[in-house]
Amino acid sequence: MHWEDGFRANMKSAREAIGMTQTDLAHRLKDMGLPFHQQTVQRVETGLRPVRLDEAFAIAMVLGVIDMKDMVDTETSVTLEAVRGHMRRHRRDLESAIQEYEQARASFAALMDQIPESEQKPWDAEIAESTLAMTAETIAQDWRERNPDFAAEVFERAEGRWQQLYRGK
Repeated sequence: MHWEDGFRANMKSAREAIGMTQTDLAHRLKDMGLPFHQQTVQRVETGLRPVRLDEAFAIAMVLGVIDMKDMVDTETSVTLEAVRGHMRRHRRDLESAIQEYEQARASFAALMDQIPESEQKPWDAEIAESTLAMTAETIAQDWRERNPDFAAEVFERAEGRWQQLYRGK
């Protein structure tokens, strides 16, 4: 079997395992400078278009696969490694977002301090108090309360995916 056959099979399974569409993958590859569209991804996955070595490495990187031999080995499933890679990337994204939020929160407090008390309106204090009381945890809790059905669906999907990956169900 040619290396591309294993690559195509693992590419599709890794992409699907992390919930990425062909269009999502194409956009990420385009951001990396490759001229990919959804149709290009589809043609690579179905074997209608050969994949160049630079494209293979970029695809593996986007899918979170660390060891390229896992992408071409037909006996190896890259699903777990891809999921782990995306979990690491999303964790970094979350950490960055939390840091950005904390900086914005500090800037907000500094701006509030610039308004003389004699000039403050009643709603200024209410806005300041509610904004400065926000934490990542309270924002997440508020989101879950406002979107209970969607939050339950997200957690249910995550649990189902965990069952599939780690318990083989």
